[in-house]
Amino acid sequence: MDKDVQIAHNNNTLPPSYEYSKCGGDEVRHELSESQISSILVNKAWLFYFNNDALEQEYRNQYRRSAIKTLRFNGTLSSLLFIFIGALILKLIPADSVYDWILYDVSAFFVVSFFWGLVWLSAFERWFDGYASIGGIIAIATSVFVNNSIPLGDGTTLSYTALTYIVLFIYCFIGLRIQIAVFTGITGGILGVSLTYIFGADVKWAIFNGTFGIASILALFLAYGIDRQTRVNFLQSYLLHLNVKQSKNMLEASEAMVSKLDELSNRDALTGLANRRYLDEIILHEWHRALHNQYSLVVMMIDIDYFKAFNDTMGHLAGDDCLRKVASLISNVTHRRGEFSARYGGEEFILLYSNMDIMSVEIQAQKLYSDLADANIIYPTVECGRVTFSMGISVCIPSAEMSAVQLIQQADIALYKAKANGRNRYEVFKGSSYS
Repeated sequence: MDKDVQIAHNNNTLPPSYEYSKCGGDEVRHELSESQISSILVNKAWLFYFNNDALEQEYRNQYRRSAIKTLRFNGTLSSLLFIFIGALILKLIPADSVYDWILYDVSAFFVVSFFWGLVWLSAFERWFDGYASIGGIIAIATSVFVNNSIPLGDGTTLSYTALTYIVLFIYCFIGLRIQIAVFTGITGGILGVSLTYIFGADVKWAIFNGTFGIASILALFLAYGIDRQTRVNFLQSYLLHLNVKQSKNMLEASEAMVSKLDELSNRDALTGLANRRYLDEIILHEWHRALHNQYSLVVMMIDIDYFKAFNDTMGHLAGDDCLRKVASLISNVTHRRGEFSARYGGEEFILLYSNMDIMSVEIQAQKLYSDLADANIIYPTVECGRVTFSMGISVCIPSAEMSAVQLIQQADIALYKAKANGRNRYEVFKGSSYS
């Protein structure tokens, strides 16, 4: 998959969504369509839940991973903040309340810190909502209980202020989705009030409602705003991902089409071999490479014997089929690096070999004649009753005094000699340039 387009959220990112299905016990992802995502985004027919189970599941998974990364940072800062506030409260509360305060608040702090420590363990990632909620419930319940059950004296106001910080932290900074944050806040408050009455103390409802109650309402609106905007960003990110992917696919398709057209422009339509234009490019390239490395180049020029008469006798369709069969034989002996075959024009073909000695050249020529005989392309009006061809071979080690064109001309001279000597044979050019 392409690299996902990501969006910022709490200094982290949320990649786009996928539709899930089960296949053999494994999760298989299927991207939702642009129309599906656009419909959800435009209609806004969702409050706390996308009207698509797969989309909602992916959102939750990505949100959870983002929340874990965020809590690792925010948890450190909040711990330092509450240690600082706790130190101030200790200086303000009556001396006979210090032991009880330390017993409950410090114990709760270490328990909550234990749950916070789980965010650093990837094995517990899937249970983040559970252990983060438990930690939040313990923090709220302990704060409510301590504020109502222990005489705090001058530290009362500061302790209730700490409770509002806890509420805001759970709703907005711990990374819980709004539904779980609300459950955590309400459950923690109820548990704290219940513990207060169980231990025989009275709830200071006026200050409790003025701090915990108002803070919960404000935090609820903030949490909803964050959740709503995050969901919008998530959908917009997915649309951007689809557009980028579509553009990339179009670019790849365009490049593939250009490559295909380029390949087709280099091929002979009838035989599938390289055409004359491409041959000119390749032989020039191979010539310079052989010149630089000082190894031999071989050109074999093939011409089908009596092909015009074959066309007139057997018909043009049979002639085309004959060309294709000969081309197939030729392509079968030019499939390694440094080997190349092309249709030179009409019934003429050229094979190019690099770094091949004269003995290997003749073995290759003999193989081609053997393959052609085995193919047995019927031609009833000639003496042997089948199609044959003549071949001219030129071999040289390129030098500055020579050119690739001359190498082809030498093969053409050798081909003419083969035809003059009775056809169905090959001749090797033997001139001043032969090595």
